[in-house]
Amino acid sequence: LHANTMRPLLTTRVSGISVERADFRDSIGRHPDDFLYLDPPYLFEEASKNHLYGRDGANHRDFDHLALFDLLNDRSDWLMSYGDNPTVRALYQGFPIETFDHQYTGTTVKMGRELLIHPRNSWLGGVQ
Repeated sequence: LHANTMRPLLTTRVSGISVERADFRDSIGRHPDDFLYLDPPYLFEEASKNHLYGRDGANHRDFDHLALFDLLNDRSDWLMSYGDNPTVRALYQGFPIETFDHQYTGTTVKMGRELLIHPRNSWLGGVQ
């Protein structure tokens, strides 16, 4: 995310919670025993013109979704929200996946579906 978007999060102080603007490969490695909430850029098919973040969708196009999966595959304390996508569902098959409808706001308001993904045997059990 752009620094201006992150500024309110980076300057908010809550005991026991840290917010970073960092590459996920570095950040996840620095927090091996912490609970992680992740909200990666949406995974869009190449033909899609639906790019929400970055110049011409660069934050989507350049994000390494497979590397994120590899880092999370053996962790037990995380929760991730993702835009609903068949490729994401296939990648995280075998992980508990919950779905919910979500209203997106921005230049236009529209409804979409989000996924909540968490590791097997996590503290979340069966989120309702």
